[in-house]
Amino acid sequence: MPEPDRAPIAALRSAHDLLARLVDGIGPDAAGTMSYCSEWTIAQVISHIGSGAEIGLEWLAAVLERREPMSQDEFPKIWKTWNERPPMEQVVQGVAANSRLVAAYESASSEQLTGGRVTLFGMMEVDGYGLAMFRLPEAAVHTWDVAVALDPSARVLPDAVELLIDQLPGRMGWMAKPQGRAWSVTVETSGPSRTFTLASGDAVSLAPGADASSDGVLRLPAEAFIRLAFGRLDDANADGALVSGDVTLDELRATFPGF
Repeated sequence: MPEPDRAPIAALRSAHDLLARLVDGIGPDAAGTMSYCSEWTIAQVISHIGSGAEIGLEWLAAVLERREPMSQDEFPKIWKTWNERPPMEQVVQGVAANSRLVAAYESASSEQLTGGRVTLFGMMEVDGYGLAMFRLPEAAVHTWDVAVALDPSARVLPDAVELLIDQLPGRMGWMAKPQGRAWSVTVETSGPSRTFTLASGDAVSLAPGADASSDGVLRLPAEAFIRLAFGRLDDANADGALVSGDVTLDELRATFPGF
């Protein structure tokens, strides 16, 4: 078992190793097939993972060197370079960039990772461990986008689920969109077991614990709840999600449009 603080780094390693296995020997036809992301092929998803890894490496270097990170104005140039690569180059280079990022986290000591901080998007100050946690949803969920396109039974990796489930309350502000009426549901997950109250009004919030006055109950695996929150729960992969009361699963899906 990894040290608690290094658990996000171990989860990034698991996601990377899975991605590398998935695309080992992949050809142009498979690289050009659609991923779970409706507008991106498998190659384009891996390109996105790669461009994010390139930016993540720069962020991590800023933490380790205790300096300011690159300006956000540089991001479009990086994205443009990745977007213009041929599909097979996107796959090969995307996996390679992600490998470099994971290796950089693994080679950094705890003292190095906690010794510096960077501010992301002008609002979030994190150290190296915080950066790894910030990266994990992108790495784990987009790896699933590739995996499920090749195997419909694929699910988000368990070590990522264990970490991401407790991060969801702090992410509602940018993940969820109110749908015009007020409601609340008690969310009960398994594997791991958690209880939340999900409420929608002028904004959407997720708070630990149950609310006896909620309009319904949603029961589902924690992995499926994470996919719901990221806009990735459909009838084929709902895994027994059951909602009762005055809120429907379609309303919940509409609340989480995904990215």
